[in-house]
Amino acid sequence: MLLEYLVPSKTRREVWKTLRSQAAALTVRELARRARVPYSNAHREVMRMKELGLLKTEVAGKSLLCAWDARNPATRTLAALLDVSGSPEENPLTDQAVYANLKSWGAGLVRNVRATAPLSLEETLAYALELARRDPDIAQVWPVVLARNRGQVNLTRLELLGRRLGQKRALGFLLSLTGTLLGDPTLLEFANRFQDSRVRKAQDFFTIARGKRAQRLSEENTPELAKGWFFRMNTTLEGFQSHFDKFVPRP
Repeated sequence: MLLEYLVPSKTRREVWKTLRSQAAALTVRELARRARVPYSNAHREVMRMKELGLLKTEVAGKSLLCAWDARNPATRTLAALLDVSGSPEENPLTDQAVYANLKSWGAGLVRNVRATAPLSLEETLAYALELARRDPDIAQVWPVVLARNRGQVNLTRLELLGRRLGQKRALGFLLSLTGTLLGDPTLLEFANRFQDSRVRKAQDFFTIARGKRAQRLSEENTPELAKGWFFRMNTTLEGFQSHFDKFVPRP
């Protein structure tokens, strides 16, 4: 509601949201299609944003490629406005939408679904936290998506969204897991801010119903890394590493 109040133009709002959510540059025609606005309106907004220095642009043949310029201070102000005016709790997404966006960001998932509600990288990872606790396949691909897009992720924004969604500890664990699998000390250090000294009792990471045998296997197979976050799971670190190595190219 806040964004609609401050920016009455629906075209402008949708163009901002679409540009913010894309990892790669778009032509103006692609932008219009994804934002679901007329081409002429999208072109007008792009030209205005270009004048103000809010976009990175490049001419490719007869097309103008445009992308959100996250380094521009004014663009960061717009990003903050988008963040505070679109609370995740007020805009729940279906599991299928989260699944589709994970695939669009490089997750090796089997089911063929289309992302009808494009999300930014940080939104995708944040919304996937709760789903990862219900679906072991999503827990395995979460580190893959972050690692494949490591240079693009805004960790501060991811933290903000994860906390809003009540998934602080799950986010800390998965960041720590990704840092371990990737050998990234920056991720490991960042994950430490999610440790909670009040938590002293282990709980199951996966919230799906389980029988006694599954519980026993969790006790046997929980990685030491997960134990450090007071989680139990029937997935070994070697299992995570094996999946990770299939989809994350090594330098």
